[in-house]
Amino acid sequence: MALASVRYRFSQRFAVPVEDAFAWSIDYDPGDWKRMGLQGKRKIRTLTYDAVILEDTRPTEKGPVTKTRLIRINHERHSFSNTHVDGPTPHSQFWYEFFPEGDGGSRLDFTGLLLLPSKKKLSDAEVAKIAEAERKGDSQIWKNLAKAMEADLKKSG
Repeated sequence: MALASVRYRFSQRFAVPVEDAFAWSIDYDPGDWKRMGLQGKRKIRTLTYDAVILEDTRPTEKGPVTKTRLIRINHERHSFSNTHVDGPTPHSQFWYEFFPEGDGGSRLDFTGLLLLPSKKKLSDAEVAKIAEAERKGDSQIWKNLAKAMEADLKKSG
């Protein structure tokens, strides 16, 4: 079995201040899948103020898939990492860094570091195609989350 290292990035803007966007993003909830525009179940176990375990189960064509993720939060830097500790892509990491924007809004810079098991060594073109598909999918999730975030924060005042 080979491992393909798939890297991709994107940015997502928010119409809310960085502190609000960051706090909303690390306030995990079983309803998060719906906010992402997907089906799934989430179990949340808070270890400390800066460490959370998420156990996410999603339906797929091959049946349910469960991923266990360790979330490490850096409150001072408005950032967190998401490391897959169990599931189909163990040791994959995803980095989320939030920055203020000049208009009072904020921006997420996302970096995906997917370790994808494969039966054969993938070509550079195959890896690039996978990276683009992952970028598109994760970017769409964050577009959905941005709408949900801005609506939630507008309601709360």
